[in-house]
Amino acid sequence: MLENILRRITALPRWAKILLSLVLLVLALILALFVILLAPFVALTSFLVLLLAASILIYRVVRRRPLRRIGPVALASLVVLITFSGVSHALYPEHFSIQAYKQAYKDAHQARLEEQSRAEAEAKAAEEAKAAAEEADQDSPVEESGKEAGLEEVVPPEEESSESAATSEPAKEVTEEETTQEETTQEETTQEETTQEETTQEETTQKAESVTSQSAVPSTSACPPVDQVLNGVYHPERLKVLDFCLEASGTVAKVLHEKDGDLHIRLTLDGQYGSLLSEGNNSKQHGDLVVEHMARDGGHLTEPKTGDHLDVVGAWVTDTEHSWNEIHPVFSASLNGKTEEVSSPKFGGSPANDRARDAAVDCSSETAQACAGYGKGTDSLDEPPASNADNTPQQAPSKSQASPSESQASPSEQQPSPSPSNDSAAPAGATARCNDGTYSTSQNRKGTCSRHGGVAQWLR
Repeated sequence: MLENILRRITALPRWAKILLSLVLLVLALILALFVILLAPFVALTSFLVLLLAASILIYRVVRRRPLRRIGPVALASLVVLITFSGVSHALYPEHFSIQAYKQAYKDAHQARLEEQSRAEAEAKAAEEAKAAAEEADQDSPVEESGKEAGLEEVVPPEEESSESAATSEPAKEVTEEETTQEETTQEETTQEETTQEETTQEETTQKAESVTSQSAVPSTSACPPVDQVLNGVYHPERLKVLDFCLEASGTVAKVLHEKDGDLHIRLTLDGQYGSLLSEGNNSKQHGDLVVEHMARDGGHLTEPKTGDHLDVVGAWVTDTEHSWNEIHPVFSASLNGKTEEVSSPKFGGSPANDRARDAAVDCSSETAQACAGYGKGTDSLDEPPASNADNTPQQAPSKSQASPSESQASPSEQQPSPSPSNDSAAPAGATARCNDGTYSTSQNRKGTCSRHGGVAQWLR
């Protein structure tokens, strides 16, 4: 069939051959332009073909079968992938650049902050308007009562005789003039007082705004680059980042010193930050947001006390081991509106492969010195005991609660057995015994007992 087509083309006159060549050239250019514009899709397609060809190659090599034409197909797919990846980066740099992603994130974050500031300004303006309306309503009855009282003094008694009425006409005119002057004076005084009150309110508002602008509210400029947010955090895989740089504020409800060297702060959020909570915060942290001051923050961020008002800026994350949301790590904080304090990965931290039992010991500063920390932690997480479905370890029953048969058992029988059926001290559903004597019901071995000294023995 191809030979017939070539033979017919050869039989065409010269002008027809030139015209056909031009048409084919134009079609080739259009096709090439179309393929270049769709370079990302071409690169994706070649990547998928490369994966398929590589899988077939591995299968044939393992089975010792002939490769046939799969090798050239894989090589051609690799060449096309490299070529069109470069074309995609050249044509669409805004979609294939890390800087573009960072700029997009910064723009979105800035827009969110502007929207929040605008909402706060509108709420404040509405409150001021409402207060002004209430003051106006309170002032109006006083003015009306004053006017009525003045009119009653001017109104002459109806039972007076004509002679006394004629005699009192000059006095009445004088009284009316005095009343008019008094009303004018009262109106001017009221206007002056109103003007002074408005001026005082404006000055007070300006002072409050200047104090607010000068107060140490944490700034998002303290946040490090996106790729350094979790530097210095031990076992960072347990934290799922929701926002790399976020502000929150509220009242400190409780402060716990954990064994990993962190301060576990329960923060009762201000109203506008309620959306930062999750179901885990409501069920396990009494409806509070968790704020974690790390061991490296000692000496940089002051330890808060219960009842303090705390403003923080840090990474908004989900602790996947406990299913609640946290600000962890914290990059800047301000206690009770005082001077902003800053901490960041440049001050050091714990190795990423550490766990709770050695995070505080291995923490080092930027000068390779031991972190100042917040003292030795002894507190356990403040969680309600009813939650058995999460990964929180449960305390094993004490010996005083054991049955008489268990208390009379020999020492060898009281040792925990690797098999859950032989371990009478383990609670139902326990999968591991931690080094501090507690038990965990975690169904995933990753991160189990990370806040309890690690795993001492797997039960199943």
